[in-house]
Amino acid sequence: MNEFSLEALSEKIYNHKTIDYFEEIVSSYNNKSFRSATVMLWSVTVIDLVFKLTDLVDLHEDKSAKAILKEMIDIQSKDRKSSRWELKLVEEVAKRTNLLSSDNVCFLEYLYQQRNLSAHPVLDSNLELHRPNRETVRSLIVNSVDGVLSKPPFFSKDIVGNIVEDLEASKEYLEDDKSKLKHYLESRFFSKMTSKVEMEVFRSLWRFVFKMENERASSNRNINFLTLSYLYKKHSSQALEMIGKEIDYFSDISKERKTVSALIKLLSRNPEIYKKLNKSATIIVDDIVGKKERDFYYSNFQYDSLADFHDELLAYLLDDGGSILKSDLVHLFTLSDSPEWKSRVRILRNAYYGKSGCFDSAETRYNKFISPVLKKYKETEMIDLIERINSNSQIYGRSFNKYINKRVKEASDKLLGDEYDYSAYPNFLSAIE
Repeated sequence: MNEFSLEALSEKIYNHKTIDYFEEIVSSYNNKSFRSATVMLWSVTVIDLVFKLTDLVDLHEDKSAKAILKEMIDIQSKDRKSSRWELKLVEEVAKRTNLLSSDNVCFLEYLYQQRNLSAHPVLDSNLELHRPNRETVRSLIVNSVDGVLSKPPFFSKDIVGNIVEDLEASKEYLEDDKSKLKHYLESRFFSKMTSKVEMEVFRSLWRFVFKMENERASSNRNINFLTLSYLYKKHSSQALEMIGKEIDYFSDISKERKTVSALIKLLSRNPEIYKKLNKSATIIVDDIVGKKERDFYYSNFQYDSLADFHDELLAYLLDDGGSILKSDLVHLFTLSDSPEWKSRVRILRNAYYGKSGCFDSAETRYNKFISPVLKKYKETEMIDLIERINSNSQIYGRSFNKYINKRVKEASDKLLGDEYDYSAYPNFLSAIE
């Protein structure tokens, strides 16, 4: 089939009912019944908008769509012979949903004029019916498909409310699986939106996640955070530009510790955002990071390089007796794909293990932080681990820990070779005997 034929346009139409009606329009056009094709085109475009509103109500319980449909039914019931509700429908859809752009509205107003000229006789001196030409009608058909008929149902102006309510009801199925959440968001919402609408969602979600403080906001903060993070990843350039243009809006954040911690996690993944925020936000962030608790492990955005960040973390673990969770190390590991950074994170594991304060903590830390990754160690990391074991009696001095040190020795021999000289680490050697 010729891709420029009107028949081929039907493949772009979203609603299957509209496709059936569209065939009548094409048939009239091909038979040179241009007046009939124009009248039918307006009717099909109007009913397609009704189909879209109905889908919004049925699939998403969209309140604006429901209200518009009710108002149109009320208008029509008062005067069933009048068609004034049709143009009113276009106006309300444009005003209260994201289905139509201003360009779409201008085109539909023109189509409405052409329909009226084609449908109603005009008593002028020539006493002739309006006869649109082939080119005009073809243009009307093509623009109707591209501007209206091909579009899936978008959402009303309260789009964020719809999404937030839906996620609240579905979060138990989505929070623990980012891949599942991504596919859910795309299939249910974002595949039906333009990037412009998605950015409006991002902007509104920012306030839900980082500003609002009430029981419902707190309960849904994580699922909303994951959704916002996905949108930022999908449109990072556009989102960063938006943040830069609306600094005051995006810097107006909550002062609650848990809420700021959520923002810190976003900044850790996307350090470029931190530089866009104004002082009213960064002062709050810096103060919480400065307390050197869990948030400290997510503060890479404050440093010129990951190497500098690593040095601060290492000093914190060695000098301040800081604690770290396995999930924090997992996060740190994902900040860069470079082998150098992966090695530095394993050094942090060694440091935390090497600062074990008692026999029991040494065993626990080995099982959590060393054993799962020991086979991935490189030479430098392995030697660093042995040095730390050799320097801490809580690791080498407990007979029960011999099996642990033997495992390290076996991994070390495999990596460094059987001929490696361990004489510089007598405590380590004695611990495996």
